[in-house]
Amino acid sequence: MKNVSVKYCGGCNPRFDRVAFTARFFDTFPQLAAVGADSPDPWFAIGVCGCERACIKSSQFRGHEGNAIICDMSAFDNLCERISYLLSDKEG
Repeated sequence: MKNVSVKYCGGCNPRFDRVAFTARFFDTFPQLAAVGADSPDPWFAIGVCGCERACIKSSQFRGHEGNAIICDMSAFDNLCERISYLLSDKEG
């Protein structure tokens, strides 16, 4: 199982359900495990922001295979494509 760290913004201006996004993501990839943003050595890192201000900066966290800043539900498909590629590249 690969660890994916999740960091949420402060939630001061949420325009979408960040928790639902994260739950849907991990339901889509049961081979991944959610860990906190302070977890050492994650495989991938996701910053989930509630709006386009994106107060979480990518320099604040990093995974071995990269990271992503998510600001709305429309990013779901792109993130899933990226993760699927990374998983197939490493497993295939």
